Amino acid sequence: MKKCWDSNPDERPCATEIYDQISSWNQYINNDSFKQAEEYREANLPFFIVGQATNHPRAIYTSQILNSFTNDLKCDDSNDNINSECLDCAI
Repeated sequence: MKKCWDSNPDERPCATEIYDQISSWNQYINNDSFKQAEEYREANLPFFIVGQATNHPRAIYTSQILNSFTNDLKCDDSNDNINSECLDCAI
């Protein structure tokens, strides 16, 4: 910051130097946030593991893959029902 206020204009940083400095600060902040998120993920990894669900011993219904049911469904890919209008809405 002090370099920007230098009385000699030749000693002041150019726009590229300022950009590089701000980029390095931004990268440091992003890396720090990423590290914190990664530490949280690793600490809570057992909660995020998918596919290790257990059924309750008295459960009647269980999950099933729907591929055999959904393959026979008819899919309406036509765009006939799509209506695009510009409406004046106050939000």
